[in-house]
Amino acid sequence: MKKFIFLVIVIAIGYFVYTKYFKKPAAPEPPPANPVTATPAAANEPAVNTDGMKLFKDGEFKSAARQLEKELKSAPASEQPAILNTLAQCYDKLENKAKAVETWKRLVNDFPSNPLCGDAYYSIGRNEPEKEKQMESYKNAVEKHPESAGAKAAAYELGEYYLNNTSLNEVERQAKARKCFTMALKINLSADKKAEVKRKLDTINRNIFFSSMVNPSDSIAYKIQPGDSIWKISQKHGIPPGSDNEGQQYLGLIRRINHMQTSNIKAGETLKVITGKFSIEVDKSTFTLALYLNGEYIKEYKIAHGNPKESPTPEGTFHIKGESRQVNPVWYFTDKTKGTTEAIPFGDPRHVIGTRWMGFKENPQLGIHGTSAPESIGKAVTNGCIRLANNEVEELFDIVGGDTEILIHE
Repeated sequence: MKKFIFLVIVIAIGYFVYTKYFKKPAAPEPPPANPVTATPAAANEPAVNTDGMKLFKDGEFKSAARQLEKELKSAPASEQPAILNTLAQCYDKLENKAKAVETWKRLVNDFPSNPLCGDAYYSIGRNEPEKEKQMESYKNAVEKHPESAGAKAAAYELGEYYLNNTSLNEVERQAKARKCFTMALKINLSADKKAEVKRKLDTINRNIFFSSMVNPSDSIAYKIQPGDSIWKISQKHGIPPGSDNEGQQYLGLIRRINHMQTSNIKAGETLKVITGKFSIEVDKSTFTLALYLNGEYIKEYKIAHGNPKESPTPEGTFHIKGESRQVNPVWYFTDKTKGTTEAIPFGDPRHVIGTRWMGFKENPQLGIHGTSAPESIGKAVTNGCIRLANNEVEELFDIVGGDTEILIHE
């Protein structure tokens, strides 16, 4: 028994000595990817993968920091931004915030045009205790490097800041917030957070788009001249004019945003006129169509699109064909079994495409239209077209004209 106990003690002591002095510790798990700092190098930037960066990826932050400092001294200028960014991340992981910020500041000062500066500005702001200085750093990210992950991450907080900044006038406050919240939609937000951002944008756009409030970045206050008509003013500015003869059917953009009941106007009065450029994005996966003005979010509409097995809605970039836009359109029904096409007029019980039609220049058989079956919205049931509820397609029809770009994706 004594021999057995002695043997157990010897084995225990041997295992302790081995694990403490001889066994190499397992490498720690690599740090989780940061959506801001893990931005890939731009296409025109050389690929950089130094020994220090490999140590950082392995989670050996102290060794990585020492190695990166050495590499920085001899690295060519083209590689220094990536090394500085990784070095700053090392110090951040090591809880040396002051050194991390100092390194990120070196990056933005020495290489101000490098794409990594957007992430650096965001990281500087994230570590800044003073609110105004934090927002200043976020502004630099958004304004100087808008395509960076850092800019998009900063955009939400900056949008909130602008929305509540009473030192700005009403238009500036909401216009700046709209720009930032639009940018925030481009990052991987949770469904709840994305819905919250869109609610804020909807409120903003009720105030500065669907109203007579003029935002200098995309609209003007037009003084009506003698002899003017809504048609003439609309034609002059290249926007959907509506119809003087059928005004109640087709408002046009000016009447829509100025909430006009008739087409009557009076010389000397002013109207809000949109001068910016519209575009549309269709996301088939979420059954949504988003309207943008100068790249900024205006409104989102629920849609139906093509049956993926029988008649999928094609993906790619399309444009509205101006001369195809129709109020109360004729529906050309093709019977594939008979190989015949029948023109079904609006009002016929068999008519299904609703009150508006906007055909695609690249494929005239496809377009955006209304529906006689509103319950189909949100489903993949069309013959390839984009379908909206009638009241929403009428609004969209009033807003966008010919040549409006449409991006369709999954």
